[in-house]
Amino acid sequence: MTGPASEETSPRDAAGETGLAPPAPRDRAERMIPVRAFVRDESGPTAMEYAIAAAAVAVLVLAAVFALGGKVSAFFQSVSW
Repeated sequence: MTGPASEETSPRDAAGETGLAPPAPRDRAERMIPVRAFVRDESGPTAMEYAIAAAAVAVLVLAAVFALGGKVSAFFQSVSW
């Protein structure tokens, strides 16, 4: 284009070689929408609750074994023939 219209930038010129404009900047509230949706989603908490409960039981069993292991072993050694 020639004349004063050539000073205007076309969408392709503003976007660069690809012809795609860069994504518009998103504010924090807009970026949090998917996070809030994930937190509010209650479709699968039961499996997670079972996994957490199983892990807690495993930790308690390991703690008991390490805490009482030596005493139990000594007790059985003392009562064995």
